Amino acid sequence: MAAARSGAAARAGYAWRHLYVYAYLALVDVVMGYHRDHGVADAVSWASLADLGRNLAIDRRMHREGWPVMQGWLTLHARGAIYELGRLQYHRGGTAIDLHIPESGPMTPEAVTASLDEARAFFPRHFPDERYADFACGSWLLDPQLREYLPEDSNIVRFQQRFELEPYEEPQWLDADVEVMRFVFRTLTAPLDQLPRRTTLQRAIVDHLKAGRHWQIRRGHLPI
Repeated sequence: MAAARSGAAARAGYAWRHLYVYAYLALVDVVMGYHRDHGVADAVSWASLADLGRNLAIDRRMHREGWPVMQGWLTLHARGAIYELGRLQYHRGGTAIDLHIPESGPMTPEAVTASLDEARAFFPRHFPDERYADFACGSWLLDPQLREYLPEDSNIVRFQQRFELEPYEEPQWLDADVEVMRFVFRTLTAPLDQLPRRTTLQRAIVDHLKAGRHWQIRRGHLPI
């Protein structure tokens, strides 16, 4: 009986953690209506909203370590703030359009350029009352320390070269080392010695941390 109660409690816990999924799904029709009011094609809407499935798959891979961040992130989609245009996602509503890099394949220069060009046409067309001068990105992917490990022609370094970095300020709400672990290895707790070293990036992350060094989240701007 005690084991049954324990199992039921665990299942209830999983359901509670993922309550945001039900809220998200309940708002899909509302978000689609908002998109249509702004002339956004259904293909863009569905590509943007499909980020729910991508994040749930990541949550499973992370053994449910990632859900607190994911539920906050997905509220942006439900508010009509996130649009996936090709390789990148775009977050409107601030002084600049923020770029995000979903887990959806190689970040080749050609794919990034095509996405940026699409975004340059998309936002004036569908949100003409909003004015933006820059794209912005805040990410560990913009950390210049990566150039110590990655070749100049790597996709990450070529992505970095598009941006003018702001002076570094340590964020108060994010630990860059944790974020790197989250995005590169999809874990928050695995010991460094147990992490895979299959790619140049994976080896760079582990060797950097083993040396007692730390990664940085950097913010940069790219003119629209």
